Amino acid sequence: MAGYLRDRAAQTLGIPPDKIALSAPLSDYGMDSILVLQLTTALREDLGEVPSTLLFDAESVEELTDHFMATGGPRMDALLARLSPAPAATPVPDTGVRPPEPSAPPATAPAQPIAALFRTAVATGTPQQAGDLLSIAARLRPTSATGAGPDPETLRLSDGDQEPALVCLPSLIAPTGAHQYVKFAAALRGRRQVRTVSIPGYGTGEPLPADLEAAADRLAGTLIRRFEGRPFALAAYSSGGWVAHELVRRLEKAGAPPAALVLLDTLQSAGTAMIRGMSVLTRRLMDRFPQLPVLDDQLTAMAWYAQLLEGWRPLPVTTPTLLVSAAEDRTLIELLGDDARADWPLEHVRTEVAGDHFSMLEEYAEPTALAVHEWLREHCVFGRERSARQRFSGGAR
Repeated sequence: MAGYLRDRAAQTLGIPPDKIALSAPLSDYGMDSILVLQLTTALREDLGEVPSTLLFDAESVEELTDHFMATGGPRMDALLARLSPAPAATPVPDTGVRPPEPSAPPATAPAQPIAALFRTAVATGTPQQAGDLLSIAARLRPTSATGAGPDPETLRLSDGDQEPALVCLPSLIAPTGAHQYVKFAAALRGRRQVRTVSIPGYGTGEPLPADLEAAADRLAGTLIRRFEGRPFALAAYSSGGWVAHELVRRLEKAGAPPAALVLLDTLQSAGTAMIRGMSVLTRRLMDRFPQLPVLDDQLTAMAWYAQLLEGWRPLPVTTPTLLVSAAEDRTLIELLGDDARADWPLEHVRTEVAGDHFSMLEEYAEPTALAVHEWLREHCVFGRERSARQRFSGGAR
């Protein structure tokens, strides 16, 4: 099994299998967020349903092997039989009794018909037509109201002693998920705990939130229960910043505000014709990474949030906000037009990091993460000193 997994990882990374040490994290060999998705998709071909977050929990070939050997299952048994065929059996006399028919092979991963139609639409039509397709499909999905629905999935990507912990929301643009923070979190290992939380509606079979309040309510409840009064800050990438801001408002209302909000290259508002712009960005990712898995539920969730956020503007909050802008803003401008510059209409601190909208969490993920880490460290020190001064002068008012 270890040999199979090493071969699959090597094929994804484009390196010889013997270059991969079984105990080494695959990130040491350049396993970035896009390659994580590609490897997960490749494993699903043989093993069926593989959690999208598996490669964050099991980082090396050895850990992956332990996971699959422990979880087992019919497809795992079939794969092991194929990898290690049993020796030929001794012939037995024909007694006329027929063995039972073999059971049907396990079902393959479900087809993604909406994704297939979307690919055709973006190839032969316009971004608006592709977006309209997704919008129609999104309206056919079930929804859940405020206080209903499963808790969004949370995942710990790194550990560290520095407070507050950092909870990261991904972009709304499909394909999306925790994989966007692989390199970002790796840069903070040993410094700060980094978790991700999924945006409601993007999981397979998960209901869509009826409105933004329902989405923020589910996220807020999850984080309040997870941290139980311990401090945490929020970070969000790109369009995920709009949902993160609504989450901050909900947390402040509940009396459990985050220590800070970090917006990673987030535009100042959703604007109009949102689904057209989202379709453009999804097509850009599909063209650049043709092996990237694009799922029906993520595409329709993207369209749903485009409808919820059309014309949205952020309302004031008291939580300190940092806007981290990519130094090279030409990429978004070329794709979306002159208004596609990271900005924020409310009070905030702004810093600039290397790279463009996409590379700031890939090639330049480390300097991006360290810029956020240092700002949080300085902000929290200032907050503690301010609290101490308030206590000395008679208490906070």
